[in-house]
Amino acid sequence: ATIYGAGITRLLSRHMSLSYDLFFGHSDYPEDAGGGGGIPAGVYNRYTTHMLSLRVTLARHLAVTFLGTFGRRVLEEAGPALNRNFIGLNLVYGSAMGTMPTPSGIMAR
Repeated sequence: ATIYGAGITRLLSRHMSLSYDLFFGHSDYPEDAGGGGGIPAGVYNRYTTHMLSLRVTLARHLAVTFLGTFGRRVLEEAGPALNRNFIGLNLVYGSAMGTMPTPSGIMAR
């Protein structure tokens, strides 16, 4: 499988960012020499995926992210295109590792 992609993130304000990612890829499987019940012979897939997200920081340690993933996969060279779409929501409460200050009075003893 081979995947190529690129993305961009734009800070809209101190509390809001917009991200877009684009991926192109393909995967192919060689002919099944054994003739067993494995992957069908000579399968070739091409796919394109668009990912869009909007992150909004609501409070110091609270953020919500709206996500959208829109994908298209083509089976074989002349096969039908299959669309795969996902819309989601992430709610994150807490802080990233290493960003919480340690009270110096407790550690000084």
